[in-house]
Amino acid sequence: EVTVPVRDPTGGALSQVEATAEPGAAHLRWLATGGEHVSATVQRREGAGSWNALGTIESDGLGFLRFDDARVVPGHRYGYRLAVRGDTEEFTEEVFVQVPAALSLALHPLQPNPSGPELRVNFTLPDGAAATLELLDLAGRRVRSREGGPLGAGPHVVALGEGGPIPAGVYVVRLTRGGSTLTRKAVVMR
Repeated sequence: EVTVPVRDPTGGALSQVEATAEPGAAHLRWLATGGEHVSATVQRREGAGSWNALGTIESDGLGFLRFDDARVVPGHRYGYRLAVRGDTEEFTEEVFVQVPAALSLALHPLQPNPSGPELRVNFTLPDGAAATLELLDLAGRRVRSREGGPLGAGPHVVALGEGGPIPAGVYVVRLTRGGSTLTRKAVVMR
């Protein structure tokens, strides 16, 4: 097998230009520099396993060959390459994609802690469902509140001091979503 950047049948070269992943999909893009129409078979393997053909892709008007693989498992690593048929079958270099694990609800350690009166809170939402971020005093009274669901899935940073400085003291930061509640202790100093 040839595993170096191959010449496509039109005389140009094929090269990998992008390989990204999210919990439910891997996104790959190659560039054919010959300027002609190119057709190739996308192959994938997991670990050192055997190669499996996933489908045939063709270059667009700009020479890009794109493939989105929605048949991935979060947390797994996959190798991809293109097989191009000319006089012989040749292969592009293998590119590896690590599919991130699915997002989960998380309230990250407050940094710095103690904090200044702006109190920045880092948290992760698994999707766009409604979530509430609250700052409570030690008696359980709500000092500040912010809806987090409209932010969407992924990591977020919220400054709870945007409504005015938070008085010095000891607080509890509470993140609630559905039936799940996460808390962290916060100290605010002047």
